[in-house]
Amino acid sequence: MRIMPMRISKTMVICFSISVMLLTAVPASAQSDLFISNATIITGTGQTIENGSILIRDGKIARIGSNLSAPSGVDVIDASGKYVMPGIIDLHSHMGGGGNESTSQNSAMVDISDQVVHDQYSFYTALAGGVTTIHVLHGSANNIGGRDEVLKLKWGRPAEELLIPGNMEGVKFALGENPIRNANRYPNTRMGQEFQIRSYFEQGAEYKRRWDAYEAKLAGTIPPANDFEKEFGPIPPRKDLRMETMKRILVINKVLKPIY
Repeated sequence: MRIMPMRISKTMVICFSISVMLLTAVPASAQSDLFISNATIITGTGQTIENGSILIRDGKIARIGSNLSAPSGVDVIDASGKYVMPGIIDLHSHMGGGGNESTSQNSAMVDISDQVVHDQYSFYTALAGGVTTIHVLHGSANNIGGRDEVLKLKWGRPAEELLIPGNMEGVKFALGENPIRNANRYPNTRMGQEFQIRSYFEQGAEYKRRWDAYEAKLAGTIPPANDFEKEFGPIPPRKDLRMETMKRILVINKVLKPIY
């Protein structure tokens, strides 16, 4: 068992995240299995554990408490006089990829994950301050931005490893002054913004209706509309990536009726 003193100030917080440990003196072999001892642990649920310990196995917290012993062969961090708490989640960030496809008031077809800058220095400083997870959003230059992304900060790792598998995507909607700063682009008033957002949802609902009908014809629950479909099958609707996103918003939020 190897005892490694922490080379950080007493006021600095250790976070429950292996990504933060990439900023400490912990060797690569300890990034999966680790034991933190003698810490004041703030659990995030209202409980504080004095002289507590945390056992991390395979990158995840396995045990936490005040009477734990370090297993044989696991690297140990002595956190005497220091605090351990859950990593901070930044719910609205533009680090590492936030921006705008501002050529359109609806850029729902683009995706933040296609432009994640994995080595942006702000990731390093965020981790040093205890931020371990960020919700990266588009800016506010258009009414309907592109699809956002949630990233787990891991300094020095490729962009693909920052993405969280299975995370539900979102889309940023912006109203007010930011989307109408360009006087040469429609809409340029608040009432125009309201109309445009309503119109795009109507288009999304119609797009979904056409695809539902096509899939129902393939499944045989709707009869062919004409002799051509009887012989060759139904023709699929044109794929539209912008409308795909609008359709998903309607389905996930169960907004399936026309919007007035």
